[in-house]
Amino acid sequence: MTSFDIYCFFNAAEMEAIFHAVVLVFGAGDDFETLLKLVALMGLFIAVCYGFLRARAEEAGVYLLAIALFYGGLFLPRVTVNIQDMSGMGGAVRTVDNIPLGLAFFASFTSKIGYWLTDRFETMFSLPDPSLNFSQHGLMAGARTLRLSQTANLPDPLMLQDFTTVHADRKLSM
Repeated sequence: MTSFDIYCFFNAAEMEAIFHAVVLVFGAGDDFETLLKLVALMGLFIAVCYGFLRARAEEAGVYLLAIALFYGGLFLPRVTVNIQDMSGMGGAVRTVDNIPLGLAFFASFTSKIGYWLTDRFETMFSLPDPSLNFSQHGLMAGARTLRLSQTANLPDPLMLQDFTTVHADRKLSM
């Protein structure tokens, strides 16, 4: 069985719960599968009626082929999903089995894009202190950076005097 990796920050337990709920919906009996078959049958009936009205019987065949490819390609194959919390606080990789291929593929693809964007942003716009990054503090990283930048001070008194003198001179010249 193939597996897909999903990267998240600070919410691996929630992601695992969501995927377990998906497994329950798709595999906890025949209710969901019966619903999908009923919807497909109703759609086929509508496509056949529409084809009779337009005298084009191939439209029903195209619909049937599309439903077979869609259902057979995205819902029937089941894969394993590995959920990795990239914040360093998530612990071990969480594994969920029997996830439909369509959901696993698109969730993995979008999470890899998000992880790549986060990694590139932190690399290109890095701060001197790596503990201020998003991957360490989540959405509060920006607020923490702003708070710490407002409390920054210069330890050298001569440099502090030079900065205040330059600032005062600029105010006078304006």
